[in-house]
Amino acid sequence: MRKKYGVDPRMEHYACMVNIYRSAELIDEAFNMIVERMEFEARPTVWGAMLYACSVHRNIQIREIAG
Repeated sequence: MRKKYGVDPRMEHYACMVNIYRSAELIDEAFNMIVERMEFEARPTVWGAMLYACSVHRNIQIREIAG
């Protein structure tokens, strides 16, 4: 995003990406994005989106970590 558009990703961008992953049922990928690729510590906006995604898809393992 930074390289192509010159825009620094913000927390809201990551929360949106979690919601996109949720829609595609890619919960593991969403979690990996938060843990491995975010350049800063995730805040409640992102973790809230992750918890909702886990609830929708009944992913108890990641939900416990995210909570």
